[in-house]
Amino acid sequence: MDYGQIVEKFYGRQVDGINLLESHFGTEIYRVTIDGDAYILKSLPLYMDGAKREGQVVDFLRRNGLKVSRFLKTYQGGYAVTTDTCIVTLQEYIKGMTLQINEAPDWFMEESPRLLGKIQLALRNYKELPVNFGADFFAKDNVLSKKRQYESDLLAARKGGIPGWFPVWRSRSGILQK
Repeated sequence: MDYGQIVEKFYGRQVDGINLLESHFGTEIYRVTIDGDAYILKSLPLYMDGAKREGQVVDFLRRNGLKVSRFLKTYQGGYAVTTDTCIVTLQEYIKGMTLQINEAPDWFMEESPRLLGKIQLALRNYKELPVNFGADFFAKDNVLSKKRQYESDLLAARKGGIPGWFPVWRSRSGILQK
């Protein structure tokens, strides 16, 4: 897929360079250079429709004082572009560090709950946020319904040829099985 063409067509910007940073579970994350500035471009599977709302949530968090990466809006005023094969988002790059799994230093382990608390406080006033785990989520009927949904999603992923998602859905179904 030519992400440079997508950025030019939907964001009106010319891509000078693009480097793949990460690829997992059908998602690709790129560092993109535009006019000397760095951005993050994410390409996500079509069934990850929550990605279409990510820019709105991040914008809300920014307006509420959290330091988060700004998503660029398309010409149409949205935060995501849906193609025939994926969902594409473009956001500002914030310089930082990536921590390896199970290797976070003590200062990070102490600061993370504070940041999550600030995010939770801000999001309690965000009316558009869907509820994935409501008060009755673990009621037997809901568990069975959610399990059927995960199994259906797994079949859709198989048909779409995105094998990276198989372990995720198997894991989710396994949790609900218990």
